[in-house]
Amino acid sequence: MRNQVMECSISATKAAVQQLAVKSAKGVVMDTKVSNEVKPVSMTQAIEVMKRIEQIATEVSVWEKGIFTESNAILYGLLQKAYALYKDLVNSSDSNLKYKKQGLNDYLMLHDMAAYVDKPLTTKVIRAIFGNRDRRRLSTYNTVLKFLVKMNFAGSDIPSKIAEYGGVQEISLGRPEGFITPKQRAQRAGEAVCDVSVAAFKSEKLINQINADAVGERFAAVLTYESDGSFSVNCVLQSNTAVNATLTAYYNTQQKMGKDKAKEAEVTKKRVSKTQAIDNAIGA
Repeated sequence: MRNQVMECSISATKAAVQQLAVKSAKGVVMDTKVSNEVKPVSMTQAIEVMKRIEQIATEVSVWEKGIFTESNAILYGLLQKAYALYKDLVNSSDSNLKYKKQGLNDYLMLHDMAAYVDKPLTTKVIRAIFGNRDRRRLSTYNTVLKFLVKMNFAGSDIPSKIAEYGGVQEISLGRPEGFITPKQRAQRAGEAVCDVSVAAFKSEKLINQINADAVGERFAAVLTYESDGSFSVNCVLQSNTAVNATLTAYYNTQQKMGKDKAKEAEVTKKRVSKTQAIDNAIGA
């Protein structure tokens, strides 16, 4: 059912893009239609880049105004196209690179964004594609594009990589190098405890509530520690969100314990060194 809905959504998007593209083409200042006149290579390359940007910008408008406003998948796809355009505009082996860059500058000039012609390339690409929208959003997208460029991901991996690193907002926060996202923490904690069992219990009541096909699946539970040393099971939930949240919390706790032990070891080491220094001084 979900796949059918997604297919319908994608079809609707394509249809909307085509309709909006037709309307948009009527308002373009510069005629980019193919004519019988043979154009110089420089003009052809510049126009091709302009048409390419116009198409992506049209898709942005459809995404923003349509029923997919909150769809991260669509946004990730648009950023993937922005990344691909950036890569094409820094390809030094392309003999037409100068003309393609001119196409980007021409697009900015024709769409009242001349102030951005001298800006860094990532800023120019994001501004050209997303237009004069909310500056904070554009800043976020620009940060994400710079991150993708720095990581030098394969173009086909961009949507999955954005999701892997926590999404657009998480990336835009500018986490330090080596930062581990909540999803990655949960994954690492899950790998660490997959073969560990601190306790085991069986309940007929729980068996009746849980689908038999869920064997091997992970569940989250709320337990209460009783005065006799036993635990009462208050509830059991089959939810990836709840399980990942629990594993993330476990990971954070383990990391903190590790840091505390390291600090304690360092303090002990300094104390021993100090004691030895005193003993050596006295015995000298």
